[in-house]
Amino acid sequence: MNNCIRKWIFGIVAACLELIPLQAHAEQLKVGVASEAAILINTETGHVLFEKNADQVLFPASITKVATGLYILEKFGNRLQEQACAKHSALAWAAVHLKRNQPARYPSYLLESKATHMGLQVGEKIPVGALLEALLIWSANDAANVLAEHVSGSVPKFMKELNDYLAFKGFKHTHFDNPHGLHHTEHQTTARDMAGIAREAMKFPLFRTIVRQEKAIRPQTNKQAALAYGQHNLLLRRDRRYFYPHATGIKNGYESKSKFTLIGSARHENRDVIAVLLGCPTNDQLYRDATALFEAAFAEKKLSRLLLTKDYDTFTLGIKGAKQQLKACMAGDLILDYYPSEEPIAHTAVDWNVRHLPIQEGQTVGSIALIDQNNVILKKMPLLAMERVDPTLLWKTRHYAALIAKMKLTKVVLLAMIFVSAIAGWIYFRSRNGINE
Repeated sequence: MNNCIRKWIFGIVAACLELIPLQAHAEQLKVGVASEAAILINTETGHVLFEKNADQVLFPASITKVATGLYILEKFGNRLQEQACAKHSALAWAAVHLKRNQPARYPSYLLESKATHMGLQVGEKIPVGALLEALLIWSANDAANVLAEHVSGSVPKFMKELNDYLAFKGFKHTHFDNPHGLHHTEHQTTARDMAGIAREAMKFPLFRTIVRQEKAIRPQTNKQAALAYGQHNLLLRRDRRYFYPHATGIKNGYESKSKFTLIGSARHENRDVIAVLLGCPTNDQLYRDATALFEAAFAEKKLSRLLLTKDYDTFTLGIKGAKQQLKACMAGDLILDYYPSEEPIAHTAVDWNVRHLPIQEGQTVGSIALIDQNNVILKKMPLLAMERVDPTLLWKTRHYAALIAKMKLTKVVLLAMIFVSAIAGWIYFRSRNGINE
């Protein structure tokens, strides 16, 4: 066969073109949360297990820093050893009432005296990686500004780049006015967008490592001695009553206009989830909401659903040049394992991969995949030929003629010489031994 037969054919079952009905019956987890908006997703697949007002635009406070950290790792991740120098423009501060009443003169990225910072000094030099840790663990607003200036040249330029990046990634309801989350009327996002941003960030191993640390150390610099500091996300603090043993991150926040916010992540029995909570009235309720979401997810038991069987479901393909149709079966049963809150809307697709004739019985001739509504392959099973498939004589003739046609002239001449020599030798042998017709 001149070209590989390789094409997608949807739902070819028992020789019929038919989409296999795999309708989902997923039901949202039944959890009560006090937060104004909330969402819980599977970190790996992005599937939503629970949501409440997930698309309502709200103020995020310091969980903004997750987006800042994501962009820095995306753009600057291979330069974390560089020394950043803290400049006055990054460390300048202004009174809250001035920033709120005169935003054009006092931009929202200016620091505030009562907000969290790591105490950087003008002229202090510190590694970008150390600033990133302080940003995500200590929630240092001054670290956010210094990082923004070092990466992009200025905080406003950094914000333009960050917002463009988030829009490109598909987070259409998010716009940030500063890199740390101090209040601004146009500094807004949604629970769904923040879950997606956190999911993107968790794809970076370094980000995962940083956001689950209980403690860290600010290194000694040209201005200050080394200093140990603790994690602000109380899900990770063993010394606090909000400690959650399965927690793996990520970031909490608070601002008077936003109230309490949190992006939390947890892992249990190979299931990773991310929870986002916005507009929670109290810190205590914030962590209660997060724990309730995690516990509801981890209480679910996996179910199994038999979709197709290797002994009953067969697949066929007509092949040009073959004496009969190719019949194939699966190497095993196609079984979907899923959690009730994540049962997918899915369909099957057959990918034939027949490279040549003849086809031997038991030969792998393709695969069948189970694909969810986001085009993610959930499972894949090889397809095996059920019987031998031989080519027709006409196909053989054309096949070998095509092979000869592709040969270079020298090869054709050489084959002809060999053929003539063989005929001449045969005639000589017959004549010498007195063989007559």
